[in-house]
Amino acid sequence: MEMTGARKTVFFLFLLCAACPKDGPPPDAPPPPPSDEAEPDVEGGESETLETGKNCATAEALCDGGVCTAKIKNSCPQPVTCELEMYALCQRSDDQDEGEARGKGRGTIPAGESGEIQAGANCEGRAVKLTQQDGLSCK
Repeated sequence: MEMTGARKTVFFLFLLCAACPKDGPPPDAPPPPPSDEAEPDVEGGESETLETGKNCATAEALCDGGVCTAKIKNSCPQPVTCELEMYALCQRSDDQDEGEARGKGRGTIPAGESGEIQAGANCEGRAVKLTQQDGLSCK
């Protein structure tokens, strides 16, 4: 039995559709990419652009849970040494005693490279209510 043009087309479409997945992607397919909307941490957790004091160095800080991390990109022709200052608001479980803890971190980033500096505050067993950077200076 010879197939006519219409039968060949129907047969071809049948074979093509037989190979199609029925219910979405196959089980070993990678997960979809994350959306552009980042879920904020309890304290906000958004990175913040910092002034470094040098035109050839840029920095961003992310603070959470009593620790701040500054990511520094040094485009300068020489190493830069930076100091990060931060603070945390600390609160006892009885909600009446609130205090502040401070921390500093220092590091040198080689010329043309990127690096991180961390600073942490010790709330001495009290809950960390807020963590925030308090300045960055680079020389």
